[in-house]
Amino acid sequence: MRITAQDSSFFRCLIGFHGYKPNQGRLVRRVTLLVGLVVVAVLSQRMYLILNPASGTNTALMCSGTTFLLGLWLCSRVVQYAPFVEFLIDVQLESTKVTWNTWEELRQTTVVVLVVMLTLSVYLFMCDIIWQTVLRAMSILNLQ
Repeated sequence: MRITAQDSSFFRCLIGFHGYKPNQGRLVRRVTLLVGLVVVAVLSQRMYLILNPASGTNTALMCSGTTFLLGLWLCSRVVQYAPFVEFLIDVQLESTKVTWNTWEELRQTTVVVLVVMLTLSVYLFMCDIIWQTVLRAMSILNLQ
């Protein structure tokens, strides 16, 4: 039984085995799955480190291992959930429309940004020095 966009409850997706539009958005799905698995692995490892001193080694290993396996299963099913898949497919489609600057344009704009930042930094530093001098002359600011 194939999942369709009209019949795509999250619960059905969790217990189903078929993917929604399996040939579309593969790269974005894989990257999303990889990021999800890294998050689950880090959380499971942190759980093991927190539980290890408090309980026996077997209990900590069982809890973190079970959490990792459930997270692995959940991540693999979330990337098959129809509304999420549609979003990922749209993201991949929009990313093909992006135009990137050339290296020369990138260098030029970087130089402009750095010069403006340096100029503003010097200007603000000078304003600070002037205000400190004025406020000290008026005996309002007494820094020691």
